[in-house]
Amino acid sequence: MESNYVQQFKKGTLEMLLLCLIARKETYGYEIINALNDNSAAVFGYAREGTVYPILYRLEASGLIRCRSVPAKTNGGSKKYYSLTEKGKELLPELLSFWNRYTVCVDGFIENCAVPQDQKEKKPMLHNTKRLFTLFFLTLCISLVFFGCASTDTNTDPTLDVTTPYTYTSAWPDNEYTETIFPPEGATVVSVRDFSSSGRYEINLTDIARDAADAYVLKLTDSGFASVADSKNDVSAGVLLQKGNTTLSIAYSGDNLTLLITLAK
Repeated sequence: MESNYVQQFKKGTLEMLLLCLIARKETYGYEIINALNDNSAAVFGYAREGTVYPILYRLEASGLIRCRSVPAKTNGGSKKYYSLTEKGKELLPELLSFWNRYTVCVDGFIENCAVPQDQKEKKPMLHNTKRLFTLFFLTLCISLVFFGCASTDTNTDPTLDVTTPYTYTSAWPDNEYTETIFPPEGATVVSVRDFSSSGRYEINLTDIARDAADAYVLKLTDSGFASVADSKNDVSAGVLLQKGNTTLSIAYSGDNLTLLITLAK
């Protein structure tokens, strides 16, 4: 059974996840619950109405989301649709930026955390997995915000199965997702994840300094990519680029870099 500490941490994080889901399109409670269960049940547990709706009410009371009622087609009742307010649209990038700084700070403490002797060999793998998830979460949230504000003329599904396993490799992938993208100089590929059923592909790299990551972004813009959004601070950054039918979400922190590539069909 999870401790109260873990449960409280999840509740705070769920508010940000709900904002990310609502940012991609106007949606309703049952659809939000299904999206959470499809993509995050392994981490957050099975989402229920008693958990999600109180958060929606708090977000609405705070002026971050708005609600409109639409007559239901079957039972004569009504269905509530949620969308971000201007206040919510302004706050979400700030939350994502803080999340990035927060996880980098926590990582610094975890790296030097004392663990039992029988757990020491497991620590590097746990830390690497956590860092990969942190960077992936940032790239995904940036993409969700973009697709929520962009027009809906593509067939790309923003929902991803975050339980998709990593494929560990040192080779730069050669596929339709990387046709217009080149690898950053000097960086080492660590793993990839194939979300092609949702029109996306993830590449994780390491051994890249911050100035080299910045230079990589500049080279991409020089090659024709346009900057759509970015969030930077002293230790980490998230950037969204677009070229033709390719959208590239980049997150980098320390010596790690994650690319989330989206192809509009």
